[in-house]
Amino acid sequence: MALSEVEKKVLIKVVRGYLDRKAATRRRELNLEFEDPEVIDRLYRWQLLQTYDSDNYLPTPIAFHYCGDPEIQLLAKRSTAIVARVFSKLYRQ
Repeated sequence: MALSEVEKKVLIKVVRGYLDRKAATRRRELNLEFEDPEVIDRLYRWQLLQTYDSDNYLPTPIAFHYCGDPEIQLLAKRSTAIVARVFSKLYRQ
């Protein structure tokens, strides 16, 4: 899946909000900054964003990969490797 630059920027904003503030990003904030509400809806349909109230958005795990930010992608890769090692050890016991 190839994302547009705007889609990547929205993902980075939501992922950074989650990592830095441990909080969801408000739809209004995304609409004001990016001026394209359809982008948010597309990312939600593609399961890169999740919401429980159609007002606050959180990244799904795959959003960390697709956001295009090398620092965030490295963090996601390291986290996945750690989880894989833990599950592997649990499985072997």
